[in-house]
Amino acid sequence: MQKIKVLIVDDASFTREIMRKGIRSEFPAFTSEEAPDGLKAQKLLEQKPFDLILCDWEMPEMNGAELLTWLRNNDPIKDTPFIMVTSRGDKEHVVKAIELKVSNYIVKPFTNDKLGKVVANVLQKAMGLTAEQLRIIGGKYQDPMAMASNGLSGAISASELTPDSVAKNRPAVASSKSAKPTEKVLLPVRFRGSQIKLLVKEISSEMITGIVKNDSQVPPIMEMTVVDISFEGITNRLNAFVYTLQARGDNNESEFVDITLKLVDQDDESKMEHLNQFIGSLT
Repeated sequence: MQKIKVLIVDDASFTREIMRKGIRSEFPAFTSEEAPDGLKAQKLLEQKPFDLILCDWEMPEMNGAELLTWLRNNDPIKDTPFIMVTSRGDKEHVVKAIELKVSNYIVKPFTNDKLGKVVANVLQKAMGLTAEQLRIIGGKYQDPMAMASNGLSGAISASELTPDSVAKNRPAVASSKSAKPTEKVLLPVRFRGSQIKLLVKEISSEMITGIVKNDSQVPPIMEMTVVDISFEGITNRLNAFVYTLQARGDNNESEFVDITLKLVDQDDESKMEHLNQFIGSLT
């Protein structure tokens, strides 16, 4: 069966990790490689073909627009599907991406479901696949014909493989928990080369709310971050984005601000299990 190969290009390692895990969640059979900038991506593309490129816009060495321009002018690989992934979703950037012949465009932050839909749309169009064929190639479920030929019982027709029936066969994820710590809990939050400490007010498998010092290092709304949670000798690096910021007080001189981070690793069972254990220790 054909293997889909994806090249993920972004200068932020945690963003590459988010995209890699998002692809793995939606298409388990896809393989991926990574590059931290357009120049290194270009070298990879000169060495081997890829079926899809997921690329950030703003990067050092060579940005996403420059990589896309080079790609579309390189005959052997000029038709490779290219999805621009960026935090800038204004009309000017969308129009420019279209002019550069981008295959599609996705704005950070995004869910695995959103990423999966954009990738599916692009690959179906580029490769002439049906949604059913892409799900089989992507490993969402095993090809019923392969199951039957391997002597596996319970093989069903493709028409019977509905989203509900597939969901029933997914491994169960540990039930979510939440807690409001009665003692002081400080968590390091990393973003764009900076780090701050977050005093936790409430934590769950979906959100972390707390207080941070109001200085020049406070991440802006929608900024991608990594929260490090150490528990029982293991450090769990949770990906999240800034969901809300709110001043503490009636003026801009407050020393602290309230912050809410929305977690995006719900599909990672090991991370969620570790997080739930940590939350359980706080209750």
